[in-house]
Amino acid sequence: MYAVVKAGGSQHKVAVGDTFTINRLAGAAGDSVALPAILLVATATPSPATPRPWPR
Repeated sequence: MYAVVKAGGSQHKVAVGDTFTINRLAGAAGDSVALPAILLVATATPSPATPRPWPR
């Protein structure tokens, strides 16, 4: 399972336990932060509820 989050003016693909660097965010290295903008949550395999593009 992974998520795409928006933080520090950019988007990041993250999974449980990942650590990553965010520019322009208050706090010290190693601090936990709350990310208010979660853009997508997905699993490794698509489910029937996952939207798909229309066929051409």
